[in-house]
Amino acid sequence: MVKDLTTTKYEPIQPEGLALAMLVVTIVFTIISSIVVCLRLYIRISLHAFSIEDWLMLAGWIINIGHNAAVVVLAYSGIGSHDDIITVGMQYKIGMWTMIWQFLYVLDGALIKSSIIWTLLRLAKDMNKKYRYALWVLFALTWIVWQISWPVAIFQCKPVSAAWGKPGDCTSGQTVILNVSYFVSATNIFTDISTTLLPILLLRHLQMPKRMKFVTMGILSLGAIASVATIIRITYTWAYTIPTGRFYQIGKIVMLTVLECDLGIIAGSMPMLRRLFRNLIPSYGASDRTPGRSGDINLVTIGGTSGRRTHIKLSNVDASRADRDRDLHFEDKESNEDGESTRNIIHVTREVEQDSVSSSGLSANRFQVAVSGSRLN
Repeated sequence: MVKDLTTTKYEPIQPEGLALAMLVVTIVFTIISSIVVCLRLYIRISLHAFSIEDWLMLAGWIINIGHNAAVVVLAYSGIGSHDDIITVGMQYKIGMWTMIWQFLYVLDGALIKSSIIWTLLRLAKDMNKKYRYALWVLFALTWIVWQISWPVAIFQCKPVSAAWGKPGDCTSGQTVILNVSYFVSATNIFTDISTTLLPILLLRHLQMPKRMKFVTMGILSLGAIASVATIIRITYTWAYTIPTGRFYQIGKIVMLTVLECDLGIIAGSMPMLRRLFRNLIPSYGASDRTPGRSGDINLVTIGGTSGRRTHIKLSNVDASRADRDRDLHFEDKESNEDGESTRNIIHVTREVEQDSVSSSGLSANRFQVAVSGSRLN
């Protein structure tokens, strides 16, 4: 029996092919990102460290749930499916939920990126001002893009009700949608790359073990993964204006926005999960130790003609505590008014024992040097 494509009655379809893949990807990544965010919130609340970046990510996650729900509706409405099964009633449904999906996507992306940028702003608190200025520029650019994007998503049809089948015009706005989509994608790629490079520039100034520095750089740079989905998505932007196969091709764009947003949430939350990883994997986060920090080590040097033998004993007081607390700001409270929560003083006591042997007899000299240093936690 041939399906009547002119009916205005909406009947959901059973997703197949691309639509089914889009549905599965959406469900899987919704579950994963939700688990990650819940773990993040639990850790931050238990540490009494819930702050602005956590509120932003929480808001982004809530909007992402709505975004992914819209994608599920689109999968059952015909997005990702071929034209030979799309009825007029389904097109009305697609038009309304496409508008909702686009609005939630641009808002979700702005919130997720703002959370990541705010995390970097806290990390750059005591760094060169140029890094903070760059981050504020990225923050402002993110919301400028949002301000440009959401009116286009809502008012692409004239009147707006034409999106769900009322009399009006939705074809004249397709070119605007195309141009704005290119602009949004290009801006997202730029901000993703920038927020990937800035952690490397920031952390290279911090005094911390190389191993931990590389691990932290890697965690903070995971946002680059989301930009891969953006780069792929921009190659399908032309699908908004094609006369045939449009719903199928737009399905690729929709699925890539799911990957982009959910990967952004996962990557932006990973730094906050370092305590959890360290508890599960004892070796995670262990610092590189130099001989002067790795416990009690005796070093013996023997002089040539003078007959001098120097015995040096080095002891690191409370080294394990220093390693335990080396977590940047991610496990600290947002602030303690005077900023002391982001500082830790290391006291290292070195006892140097020197025995000198000379022709006149044996003399023993003991001296103790206390070295105090401070580092950024």
